[in-house]
Amino acid sequence: MSGFVKILIDHHRKNKLRAQTYFFLKACMASAAAIAISDGYACRRESLATTSLIKILDGLNLFDPRQGLEIYNEYVENIQKDPERGRAEVTKALKPVLDDVELTQLLVSICHTISEADGVIRDEEVDAIEEICQFLSIEPKAVKAVEIDMRDRLLE
Repeated sequence: MSGFVKILIDHHRKNKLRAQTYFFLKACMASAAAIAISDGYACRRESLATTSLIKILDGLNLFDPRQGLEIYNEYVENIQKDPERGRAEVTKALKPVLDDVELTQLLVSICHTISEADGVIRDEEVDAIEEICQFLSIEPKAVKAVEIDMRDRLLE
């Protein structure tokens, strides 16, 4: 019986952790979508990079990558349908991370990774990253200095 109770407790802890980090998943998927669609087209490589990030980042790897990709695709579609409203939804998703310096820096690092996913960093993507940085009240160059290079891990 104690094995069953342990399984229940572990399951409860994992669900609690998921609930506590869901806001970060949404912020990551929203910002990734904003970067991916900023040049007018969200390519498959950007979607694959987003899925890979869910698998490798602590906190996000608690989620099924399909769930994260659904959120990502929803943001992409919303931005395509109505850019102003879609970007407002991205901003809303970013609000919960405003007070966490570590998460905001990680979020911008993710944006850089998504912008590099198709092999070409376009001016529109750089502008979108700078817009996100401005909203988060962080300096884009400061994040570049501590940027996490995830490309090698994405290729695994």
